[in-house]
Amino acid sequence: MSALFNILRFRKMKTITHCFHAIFFLLWALVHTSMAAESVTISPFSTDGCSLFPDGTLKNKTLWQACCIEHDKAYWQGGTYKERKTADEALGKCVASVGQLKTAKLMQQGVRVGGSPYWPTPFRWGYGWSYIRGYKALTISELVAIETMAYSLEPAFYQHDNASETKSAPTLTQALKLVDNFSQYQIVLVSMEKGQEYCDIVGAYTEKNDLIIKFKYRGESKLTLSGFDEKNAFAGGSYPIIFPVIGTSQVDVQLKFNADGTANGYWANLGFEDEFKIIKKKHKHVLTEIFAQWFENVSQYQIALVSLDKGQEYCDILDIRREKKGIAIKFRYRGETKLTFTEFDEENTIMIGSYPISLPILGNSTVHVELKVNADGSANGYWVNLGFEDKFNIVKK
Repeated sequence: MSALFNILRFRKMKTITHCFHAIFFLLWALVHTSMAAESVTISPFSTDGCSLFPDGTLKNKTLWQACCIEHDKAYWQGGTYKERKTADEALGKCVASVGQLKTAKLMQQGVRVGGSPYWPTPFRWGYGWSYIRGYKALTISELVAIETMAYSLEPAFYQHDNASETKSAPTLTQALKLVDNFSQYQIVLVSMEKGQEYCDIVGAYTEKNDLIIKFKYRGESKLTLSGFDEKNAFAGGSYPIIFPVIGTSQVDVQLKFNADGTANGYWANLGFEDEFKIIKKKHKHVLTEIFAQWFENVSQYQIALVSLDKGQEYCDILDIRREKKGIAIKFRYRGETKLTFTEFDEENTIMIGSYPISLPILGNSTVHVELKVNADGSANGYWVNLGFEDKFNIVKK
């Protein structure tokens, strides 16, 4: 885990001839580090077993308690809507594995309604973070905060009961996909002077126990990854860089690899830090092209959703436009409703947004929507509101 805990450890400045540069770097680093620390604070992990449900039977009072503790670990961390659904399904499978099929179904239904991130309860989805977080993918900084807190609780946090479902540990063998297919990947980093930059990978190979990645950045740079955490798929390394006046320095890189060979992380140098990623090359900005389809052909699409009181409903789309906050879709549903998408995953063509709704007795609330957009402009997904959820699609008429 040494690589994981070195994310915020930066090399000391070399002697700089101009005092102005030294003072500027120091003040910037202090402010940036303070802001970053505030944004990734997670409370210590806590669990009450199966919350408002028994932990087992009368004969075995803790028969499925381990299943609930594993479920609490996932809920403590939080994340996306899909990750919550996966955690709930894992709970059902775990309880079923100890011979309690009916109980498993009942518990899974219970957590689907009672575990919404929008309930102000101590066992809501993402309860480790401040209320209200909702559904939101974990950033690399948040993953680091989670791992740091989890490892501070070892071995209690990582101990695993035989009754619960075994989790497969990620391996860095996924990173070796770069060796045979490096031309299919590229590096995306945020530099201080140019902002986001896309850098082609020109070579990738193993050397002893290191993974070497050569990429085009200020000429040709050589990233050497050597600090591997096989259990959590983390890797650490560095590459040299030359600055005017300052001279040669080392840029430290921390990455968490994904199953498809991509990686998310940060670079750090001279008190500065920012994003550093390995992505698959993408030749088309799919969402951008789909938005263009929507703008030009509004009348060809409609929204199909399943409401609690009327079942399947088809709603005409009145307008789709780009606004400061994101993409806004006006449609007819209980009057005129405005759905605004503010989060976009370009690579996976996923959009997340919300719209206001007024319900009898319950009053005003917010419906959250997550959609997977298809190449033809249609989209499939779900709405979530007050612990309930159901289908929400955009279809061609």
